[in-house]
Amino acid sequence: MGLLEKFSYWDSYCYLVIKITRMDMEPGMEPDVREFLVRIMQTISMSIVWLVVNMTLGIYFDLAFFLGHPSVWNCLFYLWFLISFGLLLYYFHKKWRGKL
Repeated sequence: MGLLEKFSYWDSYCYLVIKITRMDMEPGMEPDVREFLVRIMQTISMSIVWLVVNMTLGIYFDLAFFLGHPSVWNCLFYLWFLISFGLLLYYFHKKWRGKL
């Protein structure tokens, strides 16, 4: 019985030490890490939205393909594609240029 009492006492002591040391730490993650992960998720999300919009317009509505000759809609699609890509790069630059 003496051996079991020692283990039980030791487990309680370890639990108490862990509990006390964790009370000093704040719950959750550090603000810098959280801000960095939010930036990564916003970058990935905006990239996916940009890709889905351009793929839908280009492939689903056949605006990316020249069927015989280029039409006005093809030219407008490629103009939109270049302008939106430039805006996406500007968004990334603005998002990541600040301090982490």
